[in-house]
Parts: sequence; structure tokens; C-alpha cells
Amino acid sequence: MPVFHTKTIEAILEPVAQQVSQLVILHEEGEDGKAMPDLSNPIMAVGAAVANLVKVGKETATQSKDKILKQEMPLAFTRVEESSMLLVQASKLLKRDPYSSEARQKLIDGARGILSGTSALLLTFDEAEVRKIVTFCRSLLEYLPVGEMVEEMQDLLTFVANLSPAIQNVAKAVESRAAELTHTVHRDMLKSSLSKLSGMVPLLISSMKAFVKTPPGAGRPEAQESRNFIINKMSAEITEIIRVLQLTSYDEDGGDDPMYDMKKAASVFDAKFDKAKEWVRDPTCHPGGLGEKAVRECIQQGRVLGSMSQDSDRARVEQVCDDLDQLMGELALLRAQGKGTTPRGLELSGAVDKRLDSLKNNIGDALQHQNISGAKKPTDTIVGKVEQAQQWLNNPAGDHTRLGEKAIRQCIADARKVAEKCSGPERLELLRLCDDLEKMVTELAELKRRGMGNSPQAHALARSINKKLEELNQRVQKAVVGQVAEDFMDTTTALRNLEKAARAPVGTPRREEDFEAKAGTFEHQANQFADTAIRLANAGGNTNRILLDNLRKAAKEVKDLTPQVSHVAKVLLENPNEPAVSDHFDAMKEDWLDSVNNLTDLVDVATDTAQFIDACADAINKEVDSCEYAMAQENPQLVAAKSSNIARLANRVIKVAKTEAEYSEDPAYVAELNDKVGNLEQAISPLIIDAKSVATNIKDKNAHKRLRASMRRVRHIIPHPRPPDVEPLHIGERAPPRPPLPREDVAPAPPRPPPPQEEKTIDMNVQSMLDSPPEDNRIAVSKRDHLPLTAPLRLYPHMLRYFHFCEKKNSGPDTKNYRTMMQTIDRIPTISTQLKIVATVKATMIGAQEMDEDREATETLVGCAENLMSAVRQTVRETEAASVKMRSDAGYVMRWKKKDY
Repeated sequence: MPVFHTKTIEAILEPVAQQVSQLVILHEEGEDGKAMPDLSNPIMAVGAAVANLVKVGKETATQSKDKILKQEMPLAFTRVEESSMLLVQASKLLKRDPYSSEARQKLIDGARGILSGTSALLLTFDEAEVRKIVTFCRSLLEYLPVGEMVEEMQDLLTFVANLSPAIQNVAKAVESRAAELTHTVHRDMLKSSLSKLSGMVPLLISSMKAFVKTPPGAGRPEAQESRNFIINKMSAEITEIIRVLQLTSYDEDGGDDPMYDMKKAASVFDAKFDKAKEWVRDPTCHPGGLGEKAVRECIQQGRVLGSMSQDSDRARVEQVCDDLDQLMGELALLRAQGKGTTPRGLELSGAVDKRLDSLKNNIGDALQHQNISGAKKPTDTIVGKVEQAQQWLNNPAGDHTRLGEKAIRQCIADARKVAEKCSGPERLELLRLCDDLEKMVTELAELKRRGMGNSPQAHALARSINKKLEELNQRVQKAVVGQVAEDFMDTTTALRNLEKAARAPVGTPRREEDFEAKAGTFEHQANQFADTAIRLANAGGNTNRILLDNLRKAAKEVKDLTPQVSHVAKVLLENPNEPAVSDHFDAMKEDWLDSVNNLTDLVDVATDTAQFIDACADAINKEVDSCEYAMAQENPQLVAAKSSNIARLANRVIKVAKTEAEYSEDPAYVAELNDKVGNLEQAISPLIIDAKSVATNIKDKNAHKRLRASMRRVRHIIPHPRPPDVEPLHIGERAPPRPPLPREDVAPAPPRPPPPQEEKTIDMNVQSMLDSPPEDNRIAVSKRDHLPLTAPLRLYPHMLRYFHFCEKKNSGPDTKNYRTMMQTIDRIPTISTQLKIVATVKATMIGAQEMDEDREATETLVGCAENLMSAVRQTVRETEAASVKMRSDAGYVMRWKKKDY
């Protein structure tokens, strides 16, 4: 079965598949009684090309040190050589008897073998290249823990000298590999992990230097924690790189398949397992190091995997994780007291060791059971859950997997989490909706269980649930956007206050108490807006899977990094005169700020601009009312705080509005938006000046009037993105050309010439084998089997031109839409090429006895077709969305209407 996850493999296999497809057509001609042409000369060329291919491959395998390559390469050679011999035998038989059935069978068997053998050969080479890169990564992964033993500057210099070339080797190899991948998602994942890995190298060096320079007791545990954290983060990124390197396929609609996340958790578990066992089995190892962190990470990944497993597996995995948590708490305490070698300490070590083995076995069983069941999970977005719920509501018989019911209950759980952060009537209304919806879902599920899903009562309940679910969806999205507006209003003040407390001169009254208070505030606020970002990803209205995954990763990164900044600040508090500590704090601070800015940008992209500005306007109104109350109570501190919040909210609106204007290419809209943004910018400075005046002299009534006027000015000029003008929309007279429907009498496009790589690698010019008289009607004789597989593919060039036409006409007013659409459209050629290759493989399986290969080809064919249709549906959705924002001066209008068949 061919795989084509790299550009080189795809470039070589595509022309081979095109030629093999023509051999299939010749075979079908013979089956219909036509004489076969003489193929002696072209098959002789194929034999020479195969001999050259085998020669080059054997030389490569001989020179390689890869034992697996040397073991697997002869198998691929044998398949190609045998297929070449079959073609030679077929040509000899056909020369004697153009109607020979034996010759036709050898011809189709040889064509199948050439394609599958070439694929196996390319895959063997490719896997060897991946193993080479993985070797670089594993070497770096094994060297990083050495940093835990560095305690002198000379050791640090040696460590850095050895680390630098290893990082460079990994970076060079991974960059080269990423450029080769056809799956954009995999390419982006590799680039992201490599960027993070490279960015953490300076942090690692500064953390190790700070640890070396910190004297025992004076913040040294915190310095050690910071160093170990960075080593663990770098190890995690390397593990992720290794995992992604070994991926060969990507499901475009895999958001409801738990196997992807389960395998990812299992990969992290396996990477940490050996280190964890090593720490457990050595009773002299101290707690707090990388070994204990590895055990904790194994437990955490076990919980992640268990949460997505089947019910029975989930209970077993969670029970083992609970036992491990309890045992590890006691074992770490004993080892901290130096009692790890006592009978109790050894007993606990043995118990943890057995539980880790049990957890590993349970994880393997959970993966196997999930793979067999194929059960889906509720999607990660509330919009996706609503779609799954509607499928359950519309099915009177219900669903034995209860996927739709689970989706509704998760919507309710997500809504309750959002409600926890709300207040007043909004919170009460959300909770009331959740209670009503949960009661109705339970009642409907019971009716379906009793076989009454088609009763009038069940239908009425389904309609009510659908309405309630839509109402809950809208209220949750509005509440989440409001929380985003409030929590992301100010993300940096707490960090500045923490830095100020950490750098306070020695002898300052209540220095340590003030630091602890500031550190607590900093961690609380950071976790709060990170949690809000996660709620936005789970309960917001955005459906972009990649964007939401990145949003969750960015939020987790902020949550992980926040306590480390506090630790380094504590080290700085204890060692105010140590430059290495100060430099490390500055590096960690900048890294945290970069992470928060990235999170804020992702939140802005994932949030609807109009809803966000409306939420900011509501928040400004609340702050204005609070400021009015503070002036009435003559509270200068509250006046300063509330007026500062108004300014911060206004600045957030300015940032989002500028981004909206930057993406838009509608000149009238951009001019209107920029004008309001300019007015808002000019209104902020007077607001701040008037607020300072009031705070300085709280009894000055004239200052109160000026501040009220400034607040009214800010409130009234908040720019709102205008809604689309739908009045003039109609079906235009100049509609884009529709792609032709597939017809059996449409001839296929001529095959493209082989690319240079294919000529240099195998020199397999199969085209000459296929020359036959022009009067041969090949399509007519192949329509029985081959045409059903290839008909949709002939539609593809017209379809792609159609999408590009729509993209050009519709995406002009918004460059963000343009980029999103182009990313979607660019996936279509790769998926289509894969579909053509797999369709050819499937065609060569006709009449074959290899049932496993035939089944694998069918599954891959279906998967490629589903991915292609997913990309097409996404393109249509994005084109429809772009048509709503068409430029007023573009001269095009469009209305989308579902066609009635």
C-alpha cells in the first residue's frame, strides 16, 4: 500500500500511478476481446530501469549502518524484480498471442507489483531517514538530564559546548524534514516544536547559571525547580518532534476521534517511563529532581488517556493513578527525610514500581479496546457538540454509543463552568437553562431506551431540547466573550508589581510579605485569563480546529510558565545582588510576556470582533458606573482604578479595531473604522489626565464634571463593526462557471511528464509501453471497473478552478479570509493526488488474491475521499462567509441558496 506523506514520494509515485492506470485500461481492453499491442521494447526499458534501481538501492543499503534498512531493503528489491519479470513474460506471451489471458494476468500482476514495490522501496528509504533524525533527537534527549548534575561554572561551559552542536544537528535535520512533508499540520507542528526548543536554549543556560551562582538555602530550591522545569519542557518538545516525525497520515475531521489524543498521551508516557522507573528503583535518589518529575508526568498522562478511554478502562486507569498519587506522596516525603533506604521506603518503592507497570499495561489495553471499538467522543467545541446532539435528537432509535447524549451533557457541563465566572441574573439564567436542559435530556434518553423515541412526546421533547440547546449556546458564547473582555483587559500589571516587589531593596518594611502577596496575585490573575482562554476554545463559537488547538496549547503554556516566573522572582528576592539571577529573571519575564502576547493574539482571532467590542462597551459602562460611585463616595483609589480600567478596555478595542481594519480591503469601511479609532485614541489621554486630577483632589467638583465628560466621550465613540448590508444581495447575472458533471465519455487528461526526481531515481518511462493506435477507445472498455474510481478525479481540475474563481471574487475584502481560504484550497491538490494514486492501487487489486492489501487500499481510498470532501466543504463554508463581506466597490453581489434536487 503506497504512502505519500513526503513531496518526494508523491512526486515519484504520481507518474508511476498514471502509467499503471493505463496498464489497467489495456488489461480491460484485453478482457473485452481486443488484441494487445506489442510491449517488448518498453518492457525492456523497464527491466533496465529496475536493474539500475536495484543496483543503486543495494549500494545504499551496503553503505548504510541502519540494520533495519539492510533487513527490509532486499524484500522491496525482490518485489520490484519479480514484477519486472512478470512484465517481461507478459510481453513475450503477447508477442506470440495478442489475446493470451495468461499474458493479461501477468501484465496486471506486474503493474501492481511495480507500483507497490516502488512504494515499499521509497517507504523503506524514508523510514531510514526518519530513524536517522530520531537518533539525533534521542541523543539530545539523553544528554539533557546531564544538566541536573552541573554545579560548577566549568561544568556548565562543558555542558553548553556539547549541547550546541546537538541542538544544531536536530534543528537542521528537522527543518529539512518539515519542508518535505505534504501534511501542512505536521509541518507546522514540527516547526512550532523546533522553534520552542531553540527558544528555550538561552533560558536553560541562564537557569543553570543562576543555579550555580545561588548559594545553598538562599532560593536554591526555586533555582533548581526553574532549571528542571526548562529541561522537562525541552524534553517534552523533543518527544513531540519524535512523535510527529513518525506520523504518516492526518485525518482532516479527526476532532471527534479520541485515538489521536490517546496515542499522544501514551507517547509522552513511554518517553518518561524509563526515567521514572530509574528513580523509583534507586532509593538514594532525592525528590524534586527529574526522576520524580518523570513519575508525576507518567501519572498525569495516564489520567489524560484514562479520561478518553472506554468506561471500564477509565475506571481501572484512574484507580491506578490514584494509588500512585498516594504512594508517591509518602515516598517523596520519606526520601526528603533521607529515609528512602528504610524498610518502609523500600516497600513503597516496590509498590510504586509495580503500579507503574500496571499503569503501562492498562494504557496498552485501553488503546487496544478503543481501537477495536472505534467509538467517537464529543468534539472539543460547543458548535461541534450541538451538531452531534442534533444527530441524536433526529434519530428516534437513539445511538448505542450515546454520543449525542454525551455531547449535550458536556455542553451543560461547559455552560456551568462558564456560569461559575458570571454573576447576577446572567449566572442564574445560565444555571436555570442547564437544569432544564439536563432534565429534558434525561427524560428523552429514557424514552429512547424504552423504544419510544418515535412517540409524539419524544418528538416534542427533541424540539424543546433543540431550542434550549441553541439558546444555551448563544448565552454561553456571549458570557465567554464578556469574560474575555474583562480578563484580558490587563495582563501585565501583576507581573510589573511582582518584579517591583522582587527588586525591593533589602531592609524595606514587610518586604517578604509584600512579595508573597504580589506573587499570589500574579499567579491568580495569570491562571484566570488562561482558564478563560480555554473556556473560549471549548465554549466559543469558533470552529477552526487548528486555531482552537493552538489556543489550548498557548493557555497551558502560560499556566505552566507562571509558577516558574514566581520561583525565579523568589530567587531574585533572596539574591538581589547576583547578576546571573537578575538576568535569568529578565529572560523568564520576557518569555512569559511573549507567551501571553501570543495567547492574547489567538484569543482575539478566535473571538468574533463585533461581539468582543460589544462586550468591551458593556464592561466600560460598568466601569463608568463604578467610577461614578467612587466619586460620590470620594474614594480616590477606586476612581484611579476604575478610570484605568476604562482606558485599558479602550486600548483593547483600539487594538482589535486596528486589526479589523488591517484585514479589510474595503476602503469605505477602513476609513470609517480608522476615523473612530483615531477619535478614541484622542479621548484616552484627556480621560487619564482628568482621572489624575480627581484622584489628586477628590473634592474638586469641576474635576468631577471633566472626568464625567471624558468618560461619556469614550463610551460614545466605541467603534462597532457594521453588519453586512444584505439588502442588495441577489443572484448575480454573471455567475461563476459551474464544474461539469462527471460523464463516462469524458476522456482523461493526458499524463504529465515525470518530474526530474523520478527520472533520476528509477528512469521508468512506462509511457512508451502504453502507445497504441489512436483508434483504440480505451475509456469505453475501462468503464466497468476503473471509471467509477477515477471519474471524480477528472472533475478535480475544473472544481479547483471554480474554487479559485470564488476565492478571487469573494476574499478580496478581508485578507484574513483570503489566507484562511488559501490554506484550505492548498490542501486540495495534495489530497487529490493521494486519491488518484490510491484509486490506481485499488484498480490493480481487481481480481487479485491479496485480501489484506485490497482491504487496506479500500480503507485508504475512503479516507482520502473523506479528507477531500472535508476540504471542499470547508472551502464552500469559507467562500460563503467571505461573500457576506464583499467590497462595496467590487462590482459583485452573491446570494447562496441550497440547490433542490
